[in-house]
Amino acid sequence: MKVKDIRSHIENFIKIQGIEANVQYSKPWHFNFHKGEKVPFGDCTGIYLYAEALSDNWNIPIESCQRDIWYIGKSEGDLGGRVWKHMGLIYEPNSREVCTPRFKYNDWHSDADVPADIKRQIADGELVVYTIKLVSEKTLLALALEKYLLSIHVRVTGRLPVLNKDL
Repeated sequence: MKVKDIRSHIENFIKIQGIEANVQYSKPWHFNFHKGEKVPFGDCTGIYLYAEALSDNWNIPIESCQRDIWYIGKSEGDLGGRVWKHMGLIYEPNSREVCTPRFKYNDWHSDADVPADIKRQIADGELVVYTIKLVSEKTLLALALEKYLLSIHVRVTGRLPVLNKDL
């Protein structure tokens, strides 16, 4: 499933469920190009996606991004914190020295099921994030939508995104 497919799946979910919701899509956010900048919708409830970022051609809007989705996640009020949590420590343990590569302690660094090229790109911060803000009176909307998107991904590709480990 490609990043560009997410918008139509979210619109379909909201229509099927009959939910009143305000959905906003961020511009792409890159770990290396946006150093010192907050994750879009960082303090909000919503969904976030990780996708490959090919250095000089990463700034592609969600509706036209043909890249595979690496991860689908959700947050009930701290999208920025969730996005950063997976990247791990950026300092060596018991030190103030920045890691080399910067994200070498990410959640997937020792996962045998993650291909080496994807591990390297994550460790180097070569991934793009899309955040999707959800505003609704419906509680647990982000949780339900995340599970829906993961199940659609499995239906379309036959598997979860490479970095997701369970539904």
